[in-house]
Amino acid sequence: MKNITVLSPVKQRFYKVFNESGLTQKEFAGRLGKSQNQISAILNDRSNVSGDMIQLLRYKFNVNPDFILHGEKPMFLKPQVEGPVIPILTNIPTGDWHFWLDSNASGITEEYIAVPGVQGEYLFAVRVQDDSMQPRLQKGDILVIDPQVLFESGIAVVQREEGYMIRTVRQFGDRWILVPMNEIYGITEIISGTEASFYVPVKLVCVRDFPNE
Repeated sequence: MKNITVLSPVKQRFYKVFNESGLTQKEFAGRLGKSQNQISAILNDRSNVSGDMIQLLRYKFNVNPDFILHGEKPMFLKPQVEGPVIPILTNIPTGDWHFWLDSNASGITEEYIAVPGVQGEYLFAVRVQDDSMQPRLQKGDILVIDPQVLFESGIAVVQREEGYMIRTVRQFGDRWILVPMNEIYGITEIISGTEASFYVPVKLVCVRDFPNE
């Protein structure tokens, strides 16, 4: 009979953080400045979660150390930063942004970010969800958006009923063509007048540029 490995509570919570990140083991390790083998060793019960790893989770992913160690909620902490913070939305609601952003994006904000030199009353941010815009954008990168800036051309965060996507947007008559940079993804066409909004990214925060210390 095959033995079944049961992870300790600390490793189970580590696994939950990894799973919540939506990243591959390689991507998750890269964010932490570790090798994929080190992450795999923890997930496969060959290594323990060190104090150094817990601190990296706190710094890189804003994970609550007490969640990892003792299971105390919340899993993620609001960052302790000076100055205004920008909400990172898990989705962009349909409709006029004045209404849903004025309500502090209730229910769709899980994280916050502070970006030096970037301030504004209505700023919000979203994460790049996939590799459709590589090599320009990487999965996990953060785009800060000012909804008051009118979109004219270029890269936009496109809000639709089924969720947002990030594409290079081109207009041809009454059609909007959404073009990915990664050729394995298809081109999407939107007819003008449909329920879609184009938001202008005003700042890119690259996860690969985070400091290692």
